[in-house]
Amino acid sequence: MLRTALVTVVTRNYLHYARVLAESCQRWQPEVPLTVVLADRLPPHVSLDQQLVRVLPADQLGIDEWNRFAFQYTPFELCCALKPHAMQALFAQGFERVVFIDSDLALYAPLASIEQALQTHSIALVPHLHRPLPRDGRKPLENNFLNAGTFNGGLVACRNDPQGQQFLQWWSDHLRNDCYVDVAGGVFVDQKWLNLAPGMFSSLAIVRQPGGNAGHWTLSQFPLSGDSEQGYSVGEHPLECFHFSNFLPSNPLEFMHSQTRVSFQSSPALQQLVRDYHARLQQHEADQYTPLGCQYDQLSDGTPIKPEWREALRRNLKELRGIEDPFDVQANPRLVTKLEQLTRRAFKWRSDWRIQLPGAQPKKNLRRRLKNRWRHLISRWKRR
Repeated sequence: MLRTALVTVVTRNYLHYARVLAESCQRWQPEVPLTVVLADRLPPHVSLDQQLVRVLPADQLGIDEWNRFAFQYTPFELCCALKPHAMQALFAQGFERVVFIDSDLALYAPLASIEQALQTHSIALVPHLHRPLPRDGRKPLENNFLNAGTFNGGLVACRNDPQGQQFLQWWSDHLRNDCYVDVAGGVFVDQKWLNLAPGMFSSLAIVRQPGGNAGHWTLSQFPLSGDSEQGYSVGEHPLECFHFSNFLPSNPLEFMHSQTRVSFQSSPALQQLVRDYHARLQQHEADQYTPLGCQYDQLSDGTPIKPEWREALRRNLKELRGIEDPFDVQANPRLVTKLEQLTRRAFKWRSDWRIQLPGAQPKKNLRRRLKNRWRHLISRWKRR
């Protein structure tokens, strides 16, 4: 069997997810090592069991201008942008196959469908949809995946061969500066770029086994059945891993709000799956890691970083050029002043922000006011 590795990326406040993932990997893929790329650093008073989690600091991945790279993205965007870099790092360590897996997944069987795909292909992707959805207005809609992406970026696998390497280089080139959330502008972190991959890379397998990466989006396509003792199934297929996307230890049912086609109460298998996962998160110290936040949420003096500041740096505006470490206020005394001066220009930069500025509440009667504004402009034009 080819030498395979698993890798995930987290910030320190998500380490309990990584520990649950590591535990499930040790049970179902004990011969396959899991590496956890830690995007930020742990504070001195917090320790981590290295026997359970093998950690690789993200600032050791060899990314050019690391501090500027990290500053331009929110913690979520940063973790997404690090995916191909993490996989390339394991290629460099000599692994022949690398599987990236999101930290909020858990294994329930060996990843047989992914391994089978990589026997004949260089790249393996898993689609969100395996069947057409009814046009009944319930969530999710097929339109949601036009916005979020055809393939789920929570599980991407590559073989260490020329086309696998080319794919990761192409992906990382795009994520160097274009791994952000702007749904109205047609960009959704790393995931939307994967839409283009099947047309560009001939040795790409689409894994059509829905249990290969199940989530709330598959619940209405294939019923979840079974239990923790006998094993779970997705339709007629074994559940290999389940993606607990948007799962919060403080609100275990939050992730179900993304879909309205299947009720939690109607699926005993889902109830047990969620209860067990929630309990495991608590056992792996969710209460310790969650309050840590992300190191890159603030400047060195504790000033919270605004989304507009990140975007200003991402666009490499002249006011911020030459700043090696945009987190370091001591080395850049006028940093906050410069960033604040750029804030008001932010509404021009992303389509999502033109609809609603970051952190703002939805504007009341926005449609009506835009309509009135349009009428006013037409009236002025007619009076000329």
